[in-house]
Amino acid sequence: MGVNEEEHQKNDLIIFRKLTTRSQRDNLKSFFKTISNKNMSFPLKIVFLVGVLAVAGNPLSEDERQAMFADLIGVCKTQEGASDSEVQDAVANLPPTTRSAQCFRACIMENIGLMVNGKMSVEGAQKLAEMSGDPVKIKNSEVVNKACDSVGAADRCDGAVAIMQCVAEASAKLGIDPMKDLS
Repeated sequence: MGVNEEEHQKNDLIIFRKLTTRSQRDNLKSFFKTISNKNMSFPLKIVFLVGVLAVAGNPLSEDERQAMFADLIGVCKTQEGASDSEVQDAVANLPPTTRSAQCFRACIMENIGLMVNGKMSVEGAQKLAEMSGDPVKIKNSEVVNKACDSVGAADRCDGAVAIMQCVAEASAKLGIDPMKDLS
């Protein structure tokens, strides 16, 4: 095992311990072995960790969510060839103006479970809202999810744009900010 692999496993263990209780760790040992697999991509590790924590009933703190999202942004930026300004526009929730910006959004949506095969994943969106532990955000998400249930496109990048537009429109009808009031 190389130094880099050992460092990744050490970081996985630190994150895992911070986000779980001792009894949850005992129950999730097989999960930890899975996310420690050096062949598993980092975004997939994030999706697994988020899913397990949601099932374990341990909502992520805002700092934990932001740290995981920051790591995912780096992965998707590299994967999709997005520029720094395209990433900044995405963080500011500005509409994408280039193909790489659209695909960057698709990468993020896919990896956090909001989009599957170019279409909105209502289940994924609801799980993200439930992880907030905020009943108002959960209710807002249910309404927006119902409005955007069938939105998407055959092309993943076009699907991300269609989902973003639908979520923005449905949120505006509710008088909410989708970046703050959904998850």
